[in-house]
Amino acid sequence: MAVWAMNQNICCTCRYWSGSRKIDYVGVFVESKERYGLCNGPKGSPVYVEMNESNTCSSWEKVK
Repeated sequence: MAVWAMNQNICCTCRYWSGSRKIDYVGVFVESKERYGLCNGPKGSPVYVEMNESNTCSSWEKVK
C-alpha cells in the first residue's frame, strides 16, 4: 500500500509485523503490500492484534 523508509519505527518496518511486504535489504525501503497485518511481537506487546502498517509500539524492533 505504501513505501516506508527502513528507519521509520512503524509496524511495516518491524520484525514482528506479519503483513505482506517487500523488503529492500540494502537497508533503504520497505514496501507494504497490504494495509493491515497481525503483530507477532514478544511477550508484553499486542500479540496477534491486527495492526495498521503505520502503527508503532514500544516493542518495535527493526526488521533486519
